[in-house]
Amino acid sequence: MMRQTGRKSEVGEGQIPLVNYGLAQRLKKLGFNVPCWWWYYKNSGINDNVGELFDDRCCADHNGDGFDACGGEKVSAPTVALVLKWLRDVKGCLCGVCYSATKKDVKRNWFYSVVNNGDEKWAEGFSSYEEAESALTETLVVILEKGGVK
Repeated sequence: MMRQTGRKSEVGEGQIPLVNYGLAQRLKKLGFNVPCWWWYYKNSGINDNVGELFDDRCCADHNGDGFDACGGEKVSAPTVALVLKWLRDVKGCLCGVCYSATKKDVKRNWFYSVVNNGDEKWAEGFSSYEEAESALTETLVVILEKGGVK
């Protein structure tokens, strides 16, 4: 049985923009292997959509650890920024988050754009950079799961 290392993380919602557990699992399937500080652990038989968040106080590729003898799974929990860097550098995604200064009367001015096989997709109306960045990450993962971005 693999011994659990690390400690349950005290990172709270909104403090550090980490990907959620479901997205972390999908990134693992896409080959995400960048060392990061945090990881999720889900024991078999518990809610499939929830993993407990831990940190090791060291940077490692937690996706390579796999399952323990009890059926629990360890999955890297990277920041959104780290995932976007990996998507750009490794998967060749052409993407970005920008601020529209032309709509000064509108509160939600952040937008993102992504180029997929020569077609540009964009979405606007985000109230913060982090919100647009998270939406962009989800969009890129869906595109890659469908075999896009060449």
